[in-house]
Order: sequence, then C-alpha cells, then structure tokens
Amino acid sequence: MFDLKSYRARLPWIPVGLAALALAVRLFLLVDRYAVNIFFSDQWEFNEATLFETHSWWQVFTWQHGPHRQGAGGVLAKLIEPHFQWDSRIESFVVAAVFVLAMLLALWLKWRLAGALDYYDVVIPSLFLTATQCEAIFGAANFAHGSLPLLLIVVYCLAWTVQSALPRLAAVLAVNFLLIFTGFGLLMGPITPIAIVASLLMSPADRRRIAMHAAAAAVALLSLAAFFLNYTWNPAVSCYDSVLVRRSPADYAHFAALIYANYLGFDGMSSRHPELWGALLLVFFVAIAAAVARDILRSEKQAQHSAAPVVALVLVAFSLLFCLATARGRLCLGFSAAQESRYMPYLTPGFLGSYFYLSRTLSARWVRHAALAAFLLVAAYASWPVHRGDQMEMAGFQSSKLRWKQCYLDRKDPVACSRETRVRIANPPETPHLQGKLGFLERQRLNLFDGR
Repeated sequence: MFDLKSYRARLPWIPVGLAALALAVRLFLLVDRYAVNIFFSDQWEFNEATLFETHSWWQVFTWQHGPHRQGAGGVLAKLIEPHFQWDSRIESFVVAAVFVLAMLLALWLKWRLAGALDYYDVVIPSLFLTATQCEAIFGAANFAHGSLPLLLIVVYCLAWTVQSALPRLAAVLAVNFLLIFTGFGLLMGPITPIAIVASLLMSPADRRRIAMHAAAAAVALLSLAAFFLNYTWNPAVSCYDSVLVRRSPADYAHFAALIYANYLGFDGMSSRHPELWGALLLVFFVAIAAAVARDILRSEKQAQHSAAPVVALVLVAFSLLFCLATARGRLCLGFSAAQESRYMPYLTPGFLGSYFYLSRTLSARWVRHAALAAFLLVAAYASWPVHRGDQMEMAGFQSSKLRWKQCYLDRKDPVACSRETRVRIANPPETPHLQGKLGFLERQRLNLFDGR
C-alpha cells in the first residue's frame, strides 16, 4: 500500500542528493584541472616520516610537524601512497574524496540526530565541498591537516549518538585519541572532558553513571597529556614570541573575524571590509555557543540520551577555539595571514553545529523557515561559486608547480630553478637536503619522476 507520509519524508533526499553529487563532481573536476604531481612546501618535510626515512608505525603516528602531529594522516599516507608512487595529483584526489566522505557522514549524523533529512540539509554538502578550502587540496596537501581531522570530527559526533552509555563513551574516547594526534584535531582534547560533563548534566545522576563519566573524563585528559610526551614546542613562525608584546585582544578578535570572513568568500580581494562580515559571524557563533551551553545547564534530566546539544556544543566550540588558537599563533605575520584557505576545513564544524542547533531549537514555523533559508543562502554564496580569490589561488599553485617541475626535469638544479622560476618549492631549512630527496625520488621513479 502506498504510504504518502513515508514518500514525503523521502523527498528531501532528492535535492540534497543532487546538490551533493553536483558539488562532489565539481570538486573532482577542479582537482583534475589544477592538481600537479610534485611535492610542494611542507610536503618535503612531513613526508620524511613515511617516505624519505624509515620509521615504525607508532613513530609515523606520533610524528610532529610544526605544532601538531601527523597521527592518522601519517598512517593513511604510509598505507596507501606507495600504491600510486606518491603521486601528488592522486593525493589531491584522495583529499577531495575524504571531504566527500565527511559530507556523507555528516548527512548520516543529521539523520541520526533528527530521524529524517530536511530540504534545508542542502546546507551540509555546501559546507563540506566548498572550493574555499582549496589550499588543503592544491597546496601542500596533507591528510593530517584539514581533511582527515574534519572526517574524524564527524565520526566523533556520530559516536555521541550511540544510546548506550558505556559503548558511547568508549567510542568517543577512541575517536578523541585519534583526533588529538591528527593535525589540529588536537583542539578537541580540551573540549572532550567538557562534553562528557555536559552529557552527564543532561542524564539522571546515579552513582554508576557519575563514576562512568568521571572515568571517561580522566581518560580524555590522559589522552591529551599523552600528546605532550616527547613533544617539542614548534610554533613554525619565527615571530611567534613577539606577538603578545605588540598586539591587543582587539587584534586577536580582528584576526579571528577575518578567518570567518574568508569562509564566505569575503577575502579582501573580491569584497570590501571583510572584517565586518567576519565580526558578525564571530558574534553569531559565540552567541550560538552560549545558547547551547545555557540549554545544557537548564535541561531536564532525561533517561534517554540526547546527543544533539552535545554535538552542537563540540562543533561550535571546536571552530571557535581553532580561530582563537590560530590568531594567537599567526597574528605576528599580519592580518593577511588570517585568510589562508587551509584553515577553512576547521570552520566547517562550527557552521554545521550552528545549523544543527537552529534546526532543532526553532519551533515557530515562520521563524524556522526564515532562519534556515537565510543559512542556506549564506552557505550557497560561500560554496556554490568558485570565488575570484580561490580561482587565483588554485591557478597560482598550478602555475608555480608546473614551472618549477619543468625547469628541474630540464636542468636538474633546484637552486637555479628556484631562482629562475621565483618559486620556493621547499621551505628554507629544507633547501640543503632537497637535492638528495629529489635524487631519491628519481632513483625510485616516484612523484614527479613517475612518468604516468
């Protein structure tokens, strides 16, 4: 018998699926157009863990590059990249595929939280498949920086939807450990104990449940402490120590606002006064975080676990913490450093969490439709077009890599090619060892010497 209600419930899958398909195809076409097979910038350094040197799996997992570790990103690289000769073009395709997988899991997360999809869920593929995150794909692509942390954050939130307390906390702690060691997923470390306490506040406080959550919070703190074993502080910018002397709290807020503005395509190149748009977004996300925290504190104890408030809290808090940490670490480079596209995957959780919160809490019909329609329009503006700044950045990466690669294949002199092309293919500290690494790649027929 035909079930009209069930049929109507499935209708939103059509526009959501079409949007996801169109944006995924667009992303892969961009990779095919702009990706170049040559290591670039930091890739010559963090690939020491998996390619240029021999290390154990644990050493690869804990390998430090800059302020973070490679974690699951290093393990993934060691597992799959030998099968395609460390081809940088295929690396970019894999990064794009990870973003697509994260998007699909985010749709599943929405279904787990709400029991159905909504027409407005077109927002989700729009957030995850934006071209604004182009540097994470076309620059020095690194599984541990951007794509894999975003995927793990979605998996982490899915773990919070498990109904039974013990399996839920076990799953959360396992993914939390992977996140802490994988890129800037590290920032989930201080958030997880807070999320565990928030979960406890919303459930009946019997002795067994309190003990279980206390133990989970202790394990989460131990996981964060484990990150710092044999850790060397490395902010990766020489001007870091001077930042507190020269800057005020307003400067940090300004820097964080510019990061948010860039997510919407307000990059200072194609728009005027991007800091104003960014400031509005920063205030919006702070307000959402405060509203979620208020709802958790005021919530009535529920026998059945409710994941939605905790998920919204961790998603919005993560992006806010990332922006503040980035402002602290990069402000000394100037405000232009705020609009690096490699930061964008770390803002997606904040937008997703805010969307989930608005979808769940707005009960008045017209208010809900107005707010979610506005959210969809903002997400569409941010991701559906390829903004001028992103287009120029992708083309710039492609042109620089192609020029340097062709020069080196012709002359076999990295110093001369850097001077002739005015392209810095590797970071300055790595320059003395670049010739040896290029020789290794040539002998093994890897990367730019693959010839495929």
